[in-house]
Amino acid sequence: MRMGGSGFHVALVAIMLAGSAALGAVSASAVAAGDPTIAAAGDYGCDPLAPDYHNLDGSLNGGQCQQKATSNLLVNGEFSAVLALGDQHYCGSLAEYQQAYDPTWGRVKSITHPIPGNHEYLTAGGSTPTIGCDSSNAGAAGYFGYFGSAAGTPGQGWYSYDIGAWHLIALNSNCSDAGGCIPSSPQGRWLAADLAAHPNQCILAYWHIPLFSSGGRASQNGYWLWKQLYAAQADLVLDGHDHIYERFAPQDPNGVADPNGIREFIVGTGGANHTSIATVAANSVVRNATTFGVLGLTLHPGGYSWNFEPAAGSFTDSGSASCHNTGPTPTASPSTPPSDAPSTSPGTSPSAPPSSSSPTGGSATFNPVADSYVDASAATTPHGTLTSLRLDASPIVRPYLRFNLSGITGAVASATLRVWANTAQTTGYDAYSVADKTWGETTITGANSPPFGTTKLSSSGKITAGGWTSVNVTSAIAGNGTYSFGLSTTNSTAVSLSSREGAHPPQLVILSSGSGSSGSPTNPPTNPPTAAPTAPTATPAPTATPTAAPTATPAPTPSPTASPSGSTGSATLIPATDSYVDASAPTSNFGRLTQVRIDGSPSVRTFLRFSVTGVNGTVHSAVLRVYANTAQTTGYDLYSVADNTWGEATITDANAPPFGAPKLGSSGKITAGTWTSVDVTSAITGDGTYSFGLSTTSGTAVSLSSREGANPPQLMIDWAA
Repeated sequence: MRMGGSGFHVALVAIMLAGSAALGAVSASAVAAGDPTIAAAGDYGCDPLAPDYHNLDGSLNGGQCQQKATSNLLVNGEFSAVLALGDQHYCGSLAEYQQAYDPTWGRVKSITHPIPGNHEYLTAGGSTPTIGCDSSNAGAAGYFGYFGSAAGTPGQGWYSYDIGAWHLIALNSNCSDAGGCIPSSPQGRWLAADLAAHPNQCILAYWHIPLFSSGGRASQNGYWLWKQLYAAQADLVLDGHDHIYERFAPQDPNGVADPNGIREFIVGTGGANHTSIATVAANSVVRNATTFGVLGLTLHPGGYSWNFEPAAGSFTDSGSASCHNTGPTPTASPSTPPSDAPSTSPGTSPSAPPSSSSPTGGSATFNPVADSYVDASAATTPHGTLTSLRLDASPIVRPYLRFNLSGITGAVASATLRVWANTAQTTGYDAYSVADKTWGETTITGANSPPFGTTKLSSSGKITAGGWTSVNVTSAIAGNGTYSFGLSTTNSTAVSLSSREGAHPPQLVILSSGSGSSGSPTNPPTNPPTAAPTAPTATPAPTATPTAAPTATPAPTPSPTASPSGSTGSATLIPATDSYVDASAPTSNFGRLTQVRIDGSPSVRTFLRFSVTGVNGTVHSAVLRVYANTAQTTGYDLYSVADNTWGEATITDANAPPFGAPKLGSSGKITAGTWTSVDVTSAITGDGTYSFGLSTTSGTAVSLSSREGANPPQLMIDWAA
């Protein structure tokens, strides 16, 4: 039987009673005494002008715009708090909140503790009709204006409070808009102080953009937040962004299963629409991409229970677990709330956020607002709104893609167009700019398609099935605006690519030096499928196979983003050079491959070199991260290499420089399809050139992504003046 209102709370108590034996110190009497229950979900933002809004009855286009149905689960639900996980609306303007949020989820506004999603920062609706989505919404003005003090300090969006024995932390994963997410950023420093002030408590943190997800929208935005929480033995992280429900087993910041790690729930099921399961992530336990609903959590001293309650249908998920910290419950929060601290329901006490500073640089990933392909053999036939784009030389078949870019400030440092390949081809495609941006997704054909520009931007190189292709389009991107691209090939082997309606929409990844955009949105399709796509089962994307990249255009090395004088800064760099050497082939060179390798027998070692510039202060932390295509139980050891003159195309085992001593650190166990990491702070003093060597004592060889691969190595540095 489905439950709403108080029945939901009763059901959670029943789950608690059933699982109390596994929770150790928690007794049935403690549960029955009324441990607080909270509810959470995000991504319920339908604009009143959206075609599927229809008075929020969910009757159109596969039952989208269901925020009224999910909010009905909350009304009279006897919850201590409601956690709004971001993207409360398509744009998040004040007018949208007043017209669509207020009569639905706004009915429980008095107990709502929100966080901003990426859509809260939108100032333009693109091709999507919106209310109030303009410059008046800059800085998430509508969000902060509607929620007031409950949203924390405008411009920040982070705060904390206690519910029962638990400490809850609301964070802002729109890192550039929030002034950063690294430990030395205002948010990172506040989080460190807040965690230190709340020892021996069960901890739940929540932000919008997930670090891990099977829905295809995971981002590194939350990496440093997760790392700080992991060190403090936090228990739960709640996210949205992907419009799915997903539960993970506890894991560390690098995605390695760890019983002492953090359990993540993705609850992007608030009612806007469904997205799909792209590739099942490591440690994912339960997934659903067809059900709207809310997650209920009962919080008690020493543990918690969860129950996903559907607004319609039969899918649910429930269970219970213990906290890592089970010490005494504090009688009062150590932090003193400021005058603008969030309002709380009975039994809660907020912690004060500090003031913020100016944001630094950032990145944004955009999906197309339109894409299609044209076929010379069917010159008057349109192919828009299909789940694939096609590419061929005989007959000539060419894809078109159009992007609307907004929210970018500062100079564009790099722009990369990424397109997922469903099938393989040895030659690849060339990318061109298309000056005419008026073509329509459902009307473009071979007969009316606009011409490509005369100079190609870049080439993809060999295409591998089940992976991302990428081309550098930096020369075509000047900043905010509308951009069209065309793809063509000289190979008569046809290629299938994922369209924006497919499981892996194309991406335009922008790195900028200004304050705008790591939290900028990925544009949703303007013509979404009528039914939510399901997870692909026939050809899942392999995590162990790197995507081929062209050898003629190696991956760029981003420079650190500029920091305000006297403030903080961060940079994520990829190698200027990398390769591996093999003792069994001492004169062979392996540079410019899509992978680097390590092995203990025969000895195979990896070399990486980074050029660091723009560090304007004292380095506080530096972490080397390398993506593992395959697994190994031992891991690798990392060393500095003093000689920086070795060449990517010339280094061999016979001429490779020696590793330094002692080792800088070790990666530990390697899990396929995840990032490994080693702290290299002791080796990085500031600007300069740095080389590293990786080796292993294990006889099990490991494949790692190179800078030409799908997931280039990263050197993550943060500093303070």
